[in-house]
Amino acid sequence: MGRERQTNADYVPEPVQAYDRISASYPEIAGRRRKYLDSVDRLIVERISGKAGSLLDVGAGDGERALRIAASAGIEEVVLLEPSAGMRSRMKAGPEIWPICLEQLDCKQVPFAGRCFDAITCLWNVMGHLGRAKARTNALAQLRKLLAPGGLLFLDVNHRYNTSSYGFTRTAGRFVWDIVWPCEHHGNVVVNWEYGSPRQRCSTYGHVFTGREVQRLARAAGFSIEERIVVDYDEGCKRRFAFQGNLLYCLRRENPAVNPAKDAASAAQTSSISASVI
Repeated sequence: MGRERQTNADYVPEPVQAYDRISASYPEIAGRRRKYLDSVDRLIVERISGKAGSLLDVGAGDGERALRIAASAGIEEVVLLEPSAGMRSRMKAGPEIWPICLEQLDCKQVPFAGRCFDAITCLWNVMGHLGRAKARTNALAQLRKLLAPGGLLFLDVNHRYNTSSYGFTRTAGRFVWDIVWPCEHHGNVVVNWEYGSPRQRCSTYGHVFTGREVQRLARAAGFSIEERIVVDYDEGCKRRFAFQGNLLYCLRRENPAVNPAKDAASAAQTSSISASVI
């Protein structure tokens, strides 16, 4: 992703439109965060290698990342969910493709009904492109239905309180602001990419998260957090403390599931949302 600034994002293009526009330069954009992306991929492979036979990647982009994870983990069945036609045009032939937005996913409909996956990935803050907490909770609840018993969902989000990216003063200000005035919209940002030659600029909206916010969303969608890993956004190395990087979550289905419709409003109401460099 690009860089972000916190603002009202109503005037910027929708994410699908933005990804259509940058699709030809997506390898260049991803390459700027190669250390981080590769580190997250290795952490996922370590946890599913030899244990998973199927993978669903949500917001798959050009599909290259999911295919590398699958190859490294010995996974044969790969499904790519990607709403951007520009991104889909860059995918290799072979994997099954679901050309829909995440918020349109309905597990009661064909071809989703009856499907299940040993591993689901939703990476590089894809969940942040869903504008409201209720939409994110509902999307996670749908993904839960697609997760096989014993399977893992990997959710990688940009962290609002990442002092390594923002500095102590700015992060402390955000933390105090969230305590004094809790609001779902605090983490809404505009994402900016520069790409191509001559240089072009493209923007879209996103959302970046606090750890507590992800905990509420996971619980409301029927997940338990099996593991949280902090990854430095610049160097890709694991960090000890949450304020040192972005957050990778390993989520497992809870049984019995909570009622996402009941808890989504609670998650939205109590959400004190947040930001990190994109």
